[in-house]
Amino acid sequence: PEARLVLTGAPGKAQLQVSKEIEKSGLKQRISLKGRVSSREMKEILNNASIVAFPSTYEGFGIPVLEAMAAGIPVVVAEGTPANDLLGDNSLIIKHDDDEVCEVLKKPQMNNDLMTFPFANLKNQLNNDK
Repeated sequence: PEARLVLTGAPGKAQLQVSKEIEKSGLKQRISLKGRVSSREMKEILNNASIVAFPSTYEGFGIPVLEAMAAGIPVVVAEGTPANDLLGDNSLIIKHDDDEVCEVLKKPQMNNDLMTFPFANLKNQLNNDK
C-alpha cells in the first residue's frame, strides 16, 4: 500500500507554507492536514500508523511521542529536544533537517530496525530505575 502522511495539530505560523508545499509536492492525494483532533480520532490515526515523526524543535515535551509509545509505534524525534531526552535510545534521533527526515523515512529497513529495540529497552530502563 502507498504511504500516507497525516499531519495533526493546530494551525501555526507556517500553515500557509505547509499548504503551499503540499500543493507543490504532487502527493496531495496522500497527505491529510487534519488540524486539531479529538482523543478518539488520534487513537484511530495511531492505530493506522506505522511510524510517528516528531521532528519539531518548537514544541516542548511532546505528548504525541507518549501517545505513539503507548500505541507501540516507532518514533522519530529531533536531536536536542525534550522528546529526545525522554526517549534516548528508544527512538530514531535525527538532526533538525528536512532532507535528513526525508532520507531516514525512505529507508526500507528503517521501520523494522526501529521495532527491534524501542520498548524492550524502555522497559529495561524503567525496571533499572526502581
